Amino acid sequence: MLDLDANLLFMSSGGQRLLEIDDIQTYMNACWIDFWQPEDRPRISEAVAAARAGGIGKFQAFCPSAKGAPRWWDVITTPICNADGQPEQLLSVSRDITEGKQAEAEAHEGERRYREVQMELAHANRVAAMGQLTASIAHEVKQPIAATVANARAALRFLDAPTVDLDEVRQILNDMLKDGNRAGEVVSRIQDLIKKAPPRRDRLNINEAIRELLELTRSAAVKNSVSIHAELANGLPIVHGDRVQLQQVLLNLIINAIEAMSGLGEGPRELLVSSGTIEPGGVLVRVRDSGPGLEPSMRDRVFESFYTTKPSGLGLGLSICRSIVEAHGGRLWASPTDPQGAVFQFTIPVVEGR
Repeated sequence: MLDLDANLLFMSSGGQRLLEIDDIQTYMNACWIDFWQPEDRPRISEAVAAARAGGIGKFQAFCPSAKGAPRWWDVITTPICNADGQPEQLLSVSRDITEGKQAEAEAHEGERRYREVQMELAHANRVAAMGQLTASIAHEVKQPIAATVANARAALRFLDAPTVDLDEVRQILNDMLKDGNRAGEVVSRIQDLIKKAPPRRDRLNINEAIRELLELTRSAAVKNSVSIHAELANGLPIVHGDRVQLQQVLLNLIINAIEAMSGLGEGPRELLVSSGTIEPGGVLVRVRDSGPGLEPSMRDRVFESFYTTKPSGLGLGLSICRSIVEAHGGRLWASPTDPQGAVFQFTIPVVEGR
C-alpha cells in the first residue's frame, strides 16, 4: 500500500519474505520508487502517475532483495478510491517472475552462443573455400602485376628514345593504373571474403556480387577445363542481405560444380550462373553444371551437416549455405538436369518498396 506520493504504508508478509526484509519498519514511509534501479525509476514514476490519475500502471523491473538476491517483478499499480471516486491511496501488487526472466536470459545466451558458432563455422568454410582457389587467386593477382611491369619497361624504353611520344607514354601509364587497380580490387575482394565480421543487412545488387565472385573463380574453372557462362537478368530489384555471406553461398556452389565436373572424361564441362526474379518479390540465383548429377537419395541429404561424398570433405559447406540463405528469408534446393548435371538454386527476398 502506498500514499499518493508513492510512500510505503504497508507491505504484506509475503512481500517481506520475498524481499528478505527482516525489519519492515526501516522501510515505512520511504519512497517506494527509490526501491528500484535508477534507470527504471522514470517509467515507474509514470506507472504511479497513471494510478494516481485513476488508471492502471504496469511495468516489469529488476529489484534485488534486501540481502542481494536477484529478483525480477511484474507490477500492477491501481488506485484505492474514496466514496466520491477520488484516489486516496495506491495498491501495488508485485509478482515474482525471476525464474522466467532467468530462463529467458539463458535462452538468449544460448542463441548468442549458437550464432557465434555459426559465424565461426561460416568463416572457417570461407577460408577453406578460398584455400581451394589459391592457385586461381595467385593467377588473378599476378596477371595485372606482370602487365604493369611490362608496361613500365615499355615506358622506360619510350623515355630513352631520341624523340618521346608523350601520348604513347600517357596511354602506357593509364594501362598501368588500370592494372594496378585491378590487382587491388582482387585483393580487396579476398580480404572481404576471409575476414571475420558479424553479419550485415545492406541493400545489395545481386548481379554485382555475382560478377565479383566470377572474377575470382574464373581461373579455377579454366584450370579444370570448365567454361563459365553468366546469364544475369537486367533490372533486378535490390535485395537486403550480407554481401560476403551470399557470395560465400555462391562460392561453395561454384567450387562444388567445378569439382563435380573435374572427374568427367569426355564431354562438355559447362557451368551456367544465372539470375532472375520470382513472385512474389524475390530474386532467384541458379548454378547449373554438366557434371554427373544427383541421385534421388542425395537431393536432400547433401544439405545435411557432415554428409559428404568427397574423401577429404567435412560435409558442412552446403549445410552452412542453406543456413545462410534461410537466415536471409530465402530457400536453397537442388535438382537434376537433363540429360546430365545438377542445378542448385536459391532465392532471396527483395527490399520492400522496390
